[in-house]
Amino acid sequence: MNLGQLRSGERKALVIIAVVAVAFVAIVGGAVAFLTDGFTGQDEDEHPPKVSLAVGGTLTRIEPARWCTLELTKCSPARMEEMKVPRVPVEVGESVVLSVPSSIAERPWNVVAEYLTPHGPTRDGGIRTSGSTFTMVLHSRPDYILTNIEIQLPSIKIDADGVPVARAIIAADTRPTESYTGD
Repeated sequence: MNLGQLRSGERKALVIIAVVAVAFVAIVGGAVAFLTDGFTGQDEDEHPPKVSLAVGGTLTRIEPARWCTLELTKCSPARMEEMKVPRVPVEVGESVVLSVPSSIAERPWNVVAEYLTPHGPTRDGGIRTSGSTFTMVLHSRPDYILTNIEIQLPSIKIDADGVPVARAIIAADTRPTESYTGD
């Protein structure tokens, strides 16, 4: 078919389709490049990210309690039972400001905050989407005592339920220094 044989409206439609196809390829290609660029984890494997916790006037930088390669082929420590979780006490009535670096926030990540309530332990938190959260505030109240904070970074492995397996766990034991009686 010769373009000269097409009517003006048909040529315009063909040009629009070609432009849309080129734009689609550019957008999809750019998105794939953006999402995979730097996601090899090689630099992170050498320098795992740290999370900042600010309680009162004290800032504490937390290193991963467990760090694995993106493929989960090598982990430190090798066994979950060997993890060392630092103490960062958050007294009842205080809050902790949790800040993650851009190397964490630019990808999906999960936060789990564990609390002790009058009805027993409970968990709060959830998945944070790429670029949506860098900082959050967690409160410890008499009826909702913050006991633990855990950041989980996904690997490329999926469990039997279709959930990404954590490649990293960055955690802090936030139990208050004194037992709270509620008086």
